[in-house]
Amino acid sequence: MSEAYQEAVKARQKAIDNNESRYLSPRACPKGHKSERFTDSGGCCECAALRQASEAKREYDRKRYQKNKESIKKRANDWHKSNPEESIKKASDWAKNNKDKVSAIKKNYKAKRRAQMASGVSGKELANWIKDQPKNCYWCGVKCKENYHIDHYEPLARGGKHELDNLVISCDSCNVRKNAKDPYQFAQEVGRLL
Repeated sequence: MSEAYQEAVKARQKAIDNNESRYLSPRACPKGHKSERFTDSGGCCECAALRQASEAKREYDRKRYQKNKESIKKRANDWHKSNPEESIKKASDWAKNNKDKVSAIKKNYKAKRRAQMASGVSGKELANWIKDQPKNCYWCGVKCKENYHIDHYEPLARGGKHELDNLVISCDSCNVRKNAKDPYQFAQEVGRLL
């Protein structure tokens, strides 16, 4: 066995012992890349990235997703529910590494929301409605005198309207957790009977 091979074996074993997903191999892959390798398979990370970026791979992924959309979504939702901390960390890391995309998504969301709200209740009507409402969270019942949100019962993202009969007072926690969920689904999650 060559010295480079023995060094590669040691580097991989050290990565396994340290529970690392990648290691730097002193040997080049068959395609000549001197880059990181995956600890579990020993495969070249650069080769994997090139395969992932190919148009053939993207087309394969698109077809596979269309064919298995429901099972893929269910598996992803199940994973997010059973790994909430890791899910949040992944989302946070993605946002840090994709600031331009995050900015575009936010701008698009705000533009859609403004358009939906422009055709709804006026500011004066909303102010009067807020003044008349008891400041108790519609979802969990907690009193929220000053720290309350105006929540769209049927979320704008689901086609809800910005009208008085679609608004409820919500505590900040419930409003953030509800996000764009179906109101009946969220009510069950918080134990509220509708």
